[in-house]
Amino acid sequence: MKNYNESILSCMATGVMTLDREGVVSSLNPALRRIFGVAGPADAGDSVRDVLDAKHNETFVRRLDACARAGEAHTEYELKYVLTEEESVNVNVSVVPLRDSKHQPLGVVVVAEDITQEQRLMSTLCRYVTREIAEEVMKQKGQMRLGGTRQPVSILFSDIRNFTAISERLEPEKIVEFLNDYFAAMVHEIFAEQGTLDKFMGDGIMAVFGAPISRPDDPVRAVRSAIGMRRSLRAFNQRQRAAGGLEIDIGIGISHGESISGNIGSEQRMEYTVIGDSVNLASRLEGLTKNHPHKILINDRIYEEVKDQFECVLLGEEFVKGKAQAVRIYGVPDPTA
Repeated sequence: MKNYNESILSCMATGVMTLDREGVVSSLNPALRRIFGVAGPADAGDSVRDVLDAKHNETFVRRLDACARAGEAHTEYELKYVLTEEESVNVNVSVVPLRDSKHQPLGVVVVAEDITQEQRLMSTLCRYVTREIAEEVMKQKGQMRLGGTRQPVSILFSDIRNFTAISERLEPEKIVEFLNDYFAAMVHEIFAEQGTLDKFMGDGIMAVFGAPISRPDDPVRAVRSAIGMRRSLRAFNQRQRAAGGLEIDIGIGISHGESISGNIGSEQRMEYTVIGDSVNLASRLEGLTKNHPHKILINDRIYEEVKDQFECVLLGEEFVKGKAQAVRIYGVPDPTA
């Protein structure tokens, strides 16, 4: 039975170590040795302080010893365990008390899961998509499938006016630097309202409010984000002016409606995005900002959701490409401060 149990523990990717009531290590499997960098076999009678690196991880090791002596449970998430001066691992640790048939304490079992690679992957994903999408990808891991779900979402499109002419005046390196500074300011406003950055399209931005996480005030968040983008644009242009750079203007279109959100593409290469009539309409509204003094345009469904919170101006009805009937359009004035 002892060999059977040891065989099971040796095959586990999760680290397992048992401590008696004196904080002495009774057993530890290969995974725990790997996670905590334990070199060589632990001698019988070695304390947890002898086996683990108490020099760099005093608080954690002291906690394990105290739990073993008191027979207490303990849990730590995303613990940073220092291996060397230059290297560390991130682990989730659970301490579970052991008791005999008479419920007398025998020590504890320490279970450790190395999440270093998962956290690094999460950090990398968050550079490309919002944390909500990254968490969804991590949750599904290798089970991502094509397809989507129908749900109401608010779509935001923004675009830089006359950027083609502007780009002709700049070197490619300067264009990239310029766009990076601009996008950083705009994305900050989108993320501040828990919006999802769907994609960059040249100098354009598509953002979604309502997928993958739906909130009852998504239309409000979308408009508040647009107002924040216009405010940040003013600050961006002030910095450009001070540095002798180019100043720009942007148009923003927002619509609300039923759309399909999910993974689109192929099994080899898929993209989380949103498709539907509301997406097309938001893009058309953004284009119409060229013809109106208001640079934030919304459709009537957005208006009904936000009219009590923001000043909105009815601009009339217009026919847009792809729509058989005219669309009622409202403008949202720029922020005054």
